[in-house]
Amino acid sequence: MVYGYEKQSVTDNRNNMFRKTNIRMIGIREDMSHLFEIDRALAAGDIVSFPSDRYMGATKTITAPFLGQEAKFPMGPFSVATMRGLDAIAVNTMKEGSRSYRIYVTPLEYDKSASRKEQIRQLSAAYIAELEKRVRQYPAQWYNFLIFGVETMDEFIRSIDVHTVLPQQEPFVMIGCMTHFEMTTSTTETLIREDNIFVDNGCFSASGMMEAGRIKHHIANNIENNRTTILGVGYCAPTTLGAKILRGDKFVSIFGTEYKVKAEIRKIDSYSAHADRDELLRYLSCQDKSKIKKVILVHGEKQTQENFAQTLNENGYSDVFIPSKGECLEI
Repeated sequence: MVYGYEKQSVTDNRNNMFRKTNIRMIGIREDMSHLFEIDRALAAGDIVSFPSDRYMGATKTITAPFLGQEAKFPMGPFSVATMRGLDAIAVNTMKEGSRSYRIYVTPLEYDKSASRKEQIRQLSAAYIAELEKRVRQYPAQWYNFLIFGVETMDEFIRSIDVHTVLPQQEPFVMIGCMTHFEMTTSTTETLIREDNIFVDNGCFSASGMMEAGRIKHHIANNIENNRTTILGVGYCAPTTLGAKILRGDKFVSIFGTEYKVKAEIRKIDSYSAHADRDELLRYLSCQDKSKIKKVILVHGEKQTQENFAQTLNENGYSDVFIPSKGECLEI
């Protein structure tokens, strides 16, 4: 089951994706014609998958506690299953890495001999319990705030206390209200584990060496507060704001205004989006050294480049070149 009024390009792409499989889409439409397609599929012994955590304008809903608040769920999926006495499972596919997913398949139990109303209640309760379990485990991968009866993401953020969603366990800590990530441009991919840290009344922000974006506003607003801790978690180039703060400068300039550094400054060197020496060597190891004419080092500090060039020479890469600033190379 999918939303029946997607853009044609989305529909075409989806159909093309499943063209060589036995998967087909049933679009949910206002004229209820999808009910006949569901009937035909079930009569043929097919498996029908419903998006059961969103009601997409459905008139019949179930109101139930979810994440500490009352939320609305569509009655349709539970009504279809109980009407036919069907077995039901909850399937949640969660992203765990850039190319890896974990699929959770959980049987949903309900008493098929109970009254129809009670069957719907039991089945929906089992589904909602499983959904809440997964959302608490992967809170950054679920955005269906409309079931709480709000119209915008900001309204949802203001309405929910993250302490009901996230485990408050050391060593990392969480903010007092949900951080807004614009869904059309970025998402978070944090998997909540027991050893994550969440800081109460704090904030997480993409650093960019503390040089650009909202991090500069966060620092400007808090760097003179001696109750604040600024934790650097990655490399900062020597001329950046992050480097000045982390090396212990007593005053820093942000947006043309000078600020006295009163916050506690801490640093963790374990986080980086860049490959280190061993990872770069491992990346090169799959190449035939005899066919590599030249290795050009174009990123990093001069001393680090020179050290790595020597390491490459020692590992059989004879022609390693470090270009000067502004130098042009013909490839």
